[in-house]
Amino acid sequence: MATGDAADFQQRIIGVLPRWFGDVSSSPVVSGLIGASAYVFAQVYSLLAYVRLQTRIRTATDGWLDLASQDYFGNALPREGNEADTAFRARILATLFPQRVTRPGMLGALTVLTGTPPVLFEPWRPADCFVLGYSSLGIGQLGSYQMPAQAFISVTLPSGNGGAGIAGLGSNYAGLGSGWLALPGASQLAGSVSAQDVYDTVNAFKAEGTTMWVEIQN
Repeated sequence: MATGDAADFQQRIIGVLPRWFGDVSSSPVVSGLIGASAYVFAQVYSLLAYVRLQTRIRTATDGWLDLASQDYFGNALPREGNEADTAFRARILATLFPQRVTRPGMLGALTVLTGTPPVLFEPWRPADCFVLGYSSLGIGQLGSYQMPAQAFISVTLPSGNGGAGIAGLGSNYAGLGSGWLALPGASQLAGSVSAQDVYDTVNAFKAEGTTMWVEIQN
């Protein structure tokens, strides 16, 4: 018995009945009425718990997340094909409260989008380049003052599983009614994030007047 289930409500109803009801278990009519009422109360309790989750983006599920996205962004932030609630919620929150036009903001947005931190290199930023006399600084790149307000970003796209676990054409592991034969969906063969999604994110988070050179890796 758990809080809010039929058994819990049945015990609660019995606990408030007048004493002259006696032992309700000996009366199938009274037990049936109590059991039916308890079942209805349990369903209502479950529905209220579900409704309560949908009142906040951090706990919303199913189509309510899609409605939240439409409320705030219109059609600009739809759910990707077969995207789970957790991933979609993270994208909504990241877009709702973004830290734009900053290096951490760009890195965070692309990480949320792809699930993998990108590599960002700014030629005019000493911390990204070789520095004479400071071997602990830099990431092994040569900088240049001739490229102000520019950056190179290497982004790795998430990939599908390629139909893993499914027998291929001509395989001995598949047969009628048995084996690993299946028709894989597009989401299994390719990732849900496109190169255009990356370009759109970069353009949305970069500072005006800067140039971002983007490399897409699969």
